[in-house]
Amino acid sequence: MSSHNSILCCARKSKSTLAFVFTLVFISQSSIKNTFKSVAAAFFGVQKNSNRKRDFAQGKATHFIMAGIIAVLIFIAVLIMIVNLIVPT
Repeated sequence: MSSHNSILCCARKSKSTLAFVFTLVFISQSSIKNTFKSVAAAFFGVQKNSNRKRDFAQGKATHFIMAGIIAVLIFIAVLIMIVNLIVPT
């Protein structure tokens, strides 16, 4: 996360609104991506210890809960689609 903090610091120093907004979007997309990667790894039970420590130190519980709920809903939808394809109606 230190590289993100240095990017954010540079964007603030330059006082460029576009750079600042781009940096915030990049950081939020990165954290969302990391959250879903961690939830997917936990879903399959293959989470690295270093990633688990990072998640507990930097992540927010609500983000992981929401990502987990979304992952479960996608999993259920995929199962329903597979069953509907296999079982004749």
